Amino acid sequence: MTYIIKNIRITLRKEPLLSFLFCICLIVSTFVILFAHGTFQNYNSKKVAEEKKVDQNNFEICFNNLSDSDFSTVGELKQALNLINANTKETLSGLFFDIFTTEKTAPFLNKFSENNKEFMYPPMTFRIVFDKEAGRYGLYDDFLKNLSIENGRMISQSEEINGESVAVLPEYASEYFNKNVSIAGKSYKVIGITGKDRFSEILVPFYSLPDDLQIQRIGLLNDKIVTTPDYIEMKNAFTSVYGGKLVFPELDTIDMTEIRYYNSIILVSVVIAVISSINLAILFKYILSSRRKSFAVMRIFGCTKIKAWAIYTAEVISLAGAFYLICAFIFEKIVLQFLSGSFEYIQEVFTIKSYVMIFLIYIGAVFISVSIMIISSLNKSPVTMLRERVR
Repeated sequence: MTYIIKNIRITLRKEPLLSFLFCICLIVSTFVILFAHGTFQNYNSKKVAEEKKVDQNNFEICFNNLSDSDFSTVGELKQALNLINANTKETLSGLFFDIFTTEKTAPFLNKFSENNKEFMYPPMTFRIVFDKEAGRYGLYDDFLKNLSIENGRMISQSEEINGESVAVLPEYASEYFNKNVSIAGKSYKVIGITGKDRFSEILVPFYSLPDDLQIQRIGLLNDKIVTTPDYIEMKNAFTSVYGGKLVFPELDTIDMTEIRYYNSIILVSVVIAVISSINLAILFKYILSSRRKSFAVMRIFGCTKIKAWAIYTAEVISLAGAFYLICAFIFEKIVLQFLSGSFEYIQEVFTIKSYVMIFLIYIGAVFISVSIMIISSLNKSPVTMLRERVR
């Protein structure tokens, strides 16, 4: 500690201008890093808030069901989806829709209807998301995670994408396991039976369905936020296929222009913080150059490289830590009050925990950058250092 205080005093006496610049650099770097963190977190919070306030739940595409011809068909849905480009389909949430079965589309269930007057034919339920690699819609992973299979297995992704004739039936139809049943005029192999905790539903691959089957409603899975351009493209695709029989609801969407603006400010904040750390390291390199003579003398009189490194590193860390504590106090008590008028979330993001975290990251960055500068100087012999001129 004695050497550290001595070095600081000598530098203040012999290099007052350099000492002043170094102190200013420490102050500016600290304020810039605190401001950069506040700006980053403020706009990140704002971006999250923008996404959260968008209400995209219960989005359903409905049809003016004036007659049977006004229902959507599987073929029309496929046409509409084909009009949406692959990138948009990948960024969109998946789709869910039901096809209601009857004694004609699921005749193997008629026996249950005859024995139970309250029996209701289960729907064929679909939850699909776009698989860019395959270029087709596949199974929704979150649905698979929550699916309970009592016997057999679930439809695989390859079976779903290839439209193979396989089916999973409700628990009460377990007698058909490993047998073939007729669904919508096609023969399907029953490969699985859902557990008792599942709703009664028939599961078959989307691409296995006949194009003339009717769909009464189509909805969006709400695990992704729909952007304005994606919504417009989807609406245009469906409208061009369905025309006037479609009721396409309005939807709150994310304006990507504003999100890109927030991302740009976040990036600028990070860049400014990095530049501040680099400037501090460069200035200290100049201080080391000005001490080259004393540095060489210390080495000649037996100071080891490790001890020299420890002395100079501790000196900078001590100064950086002291200035950080002072600047953080001023920032919290004064600067934040002014910034809160322009940055609505900035006061919320600064807590004791955040100040400590920034301190550790800041000191860590200073430690690494200064250590690199010191080690590069230590690799030179004392004689070489004495011969070099301060630039």
